[in-house]
Amino acid sequence: MLIIGLFIFIQTDTFDKIALGFALDKINSSLAEKDATIHAESLTGNLFKGFILNNGSVKVKGDTLLKFNSIQADYNIWSLLNKEISVQNLTLKEPQINLTKVKDKNDSLKWNLTYLLEKEETDEDTTTSEFDWGITAENLTIENGAVRILEDKNSNLPIRDIIMPKLDTFQFGKFDLNNLNLNLSAKYFPDSKAVDMKNLSFKTNSDFNVGKFSLNAELDKKDTTTLIKDLSIITDRSDFAINELLMEKFNPMNAEDYENFDNNYTKLNLESKVFNIRDLTFFLPEIDFLDSTIGLTLIAEGLYGNLNIEKLNLKLVHSYFNFKGSIKNLDEPGKIYFDITGNDIEIDPRDTRINLPGLDIPDYSYLGNVRIPYLTYKGEPENFHTDFDIRTSTGNADGNAYIDLTQNVIRYRGDVSTTNFNIGKLVKDKELESNINGDFKVDAAGFDYRTATGKLNYSLTRTKFFGQNISKSDGLLNFNRGNIQLNLKYNSDALQTKAAGRINISNPKNISYDLKGTATNLNIAAFTKDNSQRSDLNFDFDVNGRGFDPDYMSGKFNIRMNPSVFAELNIPATPLDAEIDQNGNIKRSQ
Repeated sequence: MLIIGLFIFIQTDTFDKIALGFALDKINSSLAEKDATIHAESLTGNLFKGFILNNGSVKVKGDTLLKFNSIQADYNIWSLLNKEISVQNLTLKEPQINLTKVKDKNDSLKWNLTYLLEKEETDEDTTTSEFDWGITAENLTIENGAVRILEDKNSNLPIRDIIMPKLDTFQFGKFDLNNLNLNLSAKYFPDSKAVDMKNLSFKTNSDFNVGKFSLNAELDKKDTTTLIKDLSIITDRSDFAINELLMEKFNPMNAEDYENFDNNYTKLNLESKVFNIRDLTFFLPEIDFLDSTIGLTLIAEGLYGNLNIEKLNLKLVHSYFNFKGSIKNLDEPGKIYFDITGNDIEIDPRDTRINLPGLDIPDYSYLGNVRIPYLTYKGEPENFHTDFDIRTSTGNADGNAYIDLTQNVIRYRGDVSTTNFNIGKLVKDKELESNINGDFKVDAAGFDYRTATGKLNYSLTRTKFFGQNISKSDGLLNFNRGNIQLNLKYNSDALQTKAAGRINISNPKNISYDLKGTATNLNIAAFTKDNSQRSDLNFDFDVNGRGFDPDYMSGKFNIRMNPSVFAELNIPATPLDAEIDQNGNIKRSQ
């Protein structure tokens, strides 16, 4: 009868009050030296089936570490006989956790939670065996919780009275999380672990807020492989999903640095209709040269530091990309390296500046859409080699190129073939309107013809440039800020020539030159646009002058005329040497 009576008594409210008061007295007595107290208003329930603990709090050095409206637990106490903790329901209502650093008795700063839980140092053997119990939580719920992490409190105010800063990037020591709601089930056993998170949502002291986060995750018995399925994250800016993520040698229950993931075998199947890059740069500020919103499908497999991309479809605001290949150095974002191939790509140049605002890339939105049937990209974001087939409104190009965006002036080299290429439209200069068809080998810096430096080997056919219809031309040009050293052959409807020397095109209206060569069928009217100067001139030349208009030409001109025609005037074979001043006056002739 005594046992029956005791069994009944321990399930009464009176016992709950006595047990709660006794437990709190004992605990607070042991915590007195740490200036810590634990409080709870009431305890109700059944020792064998569950309980409800109301209005509880934990204070450390006068500031609240933890408080809650209530904790309700339903469990199976008999599972303890099988070394298992089994909870069918655990609900925390309005929990509040405040983490900050406090001074211990030696005036060393420690996190308040660590300070509360740590024991005094002893000489006893503290070796512990691995925890070999099982834990099952079928329904863990947090309702309207809050977590504040303020590493350097630097104030006598309660931590909840301090105004938290607005964060642009994640900082653990200044992170404030509120409106926290969670529902999950989990299992922890020595040989297996699993989490089924039905929903997690919260707001923070930043623009990174989560409306829904769900997943199903498993760890194998040796904690060497993590498998995540059906992961979904919906933030204020993104809707992101991972159908499958597998990584070896990774245990998410341990603190690990992603920089150590390089040799981890990884498998990824990801799909996101809308993903805002700012949700990524919040955690990885090293890649803050990226921005905007994308749609993404990614299927990848391999070592994390050398990941094979089976499929990568990327949708930007106005553009579409389709790639496969590999990405290296994901564990070191500052050294990320791509080796990928793209097919059937559509690019709107506006997206370059929208998605890469941190890179000094010229604005080519005026060129319109670009279609790329084929493309390779090998290198870093600002330093790479590419093979390409590009179709644009300014013409088409195919070949290969190396581009370096890390310098003040863009450096590039390549072997390129073009059709219908319009330089004037590309550089926004009507005087350079053109239709270029040819092959080019270039090694240069800069795209402005007035300031660019480098060298160019070229071969042109059926080309229009500077108003000239060029049937064929080839040669070598070394250029330096508008000054060009050249050796070329040139055949057009206005001139056939072989020439070597120097020409300066910094000012297209007043070109200077120092050239030697031969010319046939020169029609001066084609250059001056004056039909009265129509000609068919044939000569050898050694000229050092400026301009092509006879009224404004200047310089020294040594010419050996062959039979020619100028303005219906027949010119016999004769030498012609002249020196013309800047006003067009002939100072010397013979």
